[in-house]
Amino acid sequence: MRSYSALIVFEGVLDTMGTSDVDLTSFANTVFSPTVQVVETNCGTTLGYKRAVTYEIEGNVELATGVPISKDRIDQLLASGVYQVKTRTLHTCISQGGVCATCAAAHQNTSVLPSVGALVQVLPVYEVAAEVVVVPANATSVTLITSPDVYTEARVYSNGVHLTSGYSISGTTFTPPVSSSMKQYAIRYFTSTRAPFLGWLASTYSGSLLGLKPLPSQPLPIRTLLLSSLIQGSVLTQLVANVPSTSAIPEDMLRYLSQIQSPLEKALFLLTLRAIYDNATG
Repeated sequence: MRSYSALIVFEGVLDTMGTSDVDLTSFANTVFSPTVQVVETNCGTTLGYKRAVTYEIEGNVELATGVPISKDRIDQLLASGVYQVKTRTLHTCISQGGVCATCAAAHQNTSVLPSVGALVQVLPVYEVAAEVVVVPANATSVTLITSPDVYTEARVYSNGVHLTSGYSISGTTFTPPVSSSMKQYAIRYFTSTRAPFLGWLASTYSGSLLGLKPLPSQPLPIRTLLLSSLIQGSVLTQLVANVPSTSAIPEDMLRYLSQIQSPLEKALFLLTLRAIYDNATG
């Protein structure tokens, strides 16, 4: 754990952490899938997540236009010599005390905006692969490249429009809508992962003291300041105070834990240590 290269070995450990500690499990659920309030329709942010302009970004919401990116728009950007574009994301939403409906909808890749005042759950779902499927004339099905064992959800787009019905994906077989005249579809694959939190820890002050070196990674599903406001300081203090004496965490790590100043960072670091060492000891 003295280097990020060592920490990265444990990337999947937060996805398989145990549930015996009720308080720690509750904290993990709050951190990894927080429920936040929609406080306004559009925060008007000028910040966005930079994406390379390829057919893989079809369906993402373009920051400059507020419109889902279509194949035609991708062709237009490339023809104009534009090779990067900013997309909407909850990580760059600037609403105070919550999130805006526009960024929330973009995060879930849906055109349906939640109402102001509604509570939305921010899921740590990240794109892992994408492919463009060309359907030959009169074909009733085509074979996909991506196997279902590498993703948890597949979303199909037709010229920027997210299709929610009329097609099927079974294993590596894609059956397009029967009545559609479209011959090309973009299929984007998503998976749930908690690994970005390790990257976040590596980029913190405490992470640098540990000698952790952050590698390029996806940002947290929600900005740190808002995440911090969702968790009471007393809860974080109690979590750290209740480290079981039977824990397999080495003493030097527990001593280091006591030196971390940020309550949220301390609790996240504890969560990582518990996941690593509790799993290691079975």
